[in-house]
Amino acid sequence: MHDVLSKKSSIANAVYDSGFGFKIVPSQLRGPEKIAYYDLKLHLEKLRADYDYILIDSSPNLNHEILATMMASDELLVVSTPDHPTLDGTMNAVKIAKRKKTPITGIILNKVYNKGFEVKINEIETAADCPVVALLPHDLKVMEALSKTMPVHLYAPNTEVMVEFNKLAALIAGEQYTDPRLWARLSATVGLREVKPDENRQRLLQEFSNGKK
Repeated sequence: MHDVLSKKSSIANAVYDSGFGFKIVPSQLRGPEKIAYYDLKLHLEKLRADYDYILIDSSPNLNHEILATMMASDELLVVSTPDHPTLDGTMNAVKIAKRKKTPITGIILNKVYNKGFEVKINEIETAADCPVVALLPHDLKVMEALSKTMPVHLYAPNTEVMVEFNKLAALIAGEQYTDPRLWARLSATVGLREVKPDENRQRLLQEFSNGKK
């Protein structure tokens, strides 16, 4: 990607097949000092007709990279962990996105331990003024998959974190997803687990179907 933004390569030549059913444009942690970040949208426009979805994974730091990402995106999903230091940076990103008038679909809470010391969902939603749409539990299987350079979807398909990823993917695709685990559906029915993100996703999917988003 840095070669593309530095005008050393075309975006078409920067696309690689992952071998896992999707394609990627790899990047690096630090690029050259002189780089045209704000041309990102122009380059991605050339790929729109070839793909159903283009996901941009950006640094959470408030720099040229994330601003270019906001300008190039149709909508944002803001990823954070449920702790105050990380959420402070998340709130700043949300405020900037709103100033740039980039729609924010919701917040994804990552590495959730489901412990009392974590910031509560309703507090996060109130502060950010946008819904939490996914809770991704902390799972060492994710790190194991990373060490083997495999998507966790293939490495550990039956874990709780993978079910939550599936729910998130369904939201992005505007489709319904039913948790295949009977115990999870039953516990949600009797209120034994956090269902707020599930309710938020259903509301957003209804908006999709009504043509509001």
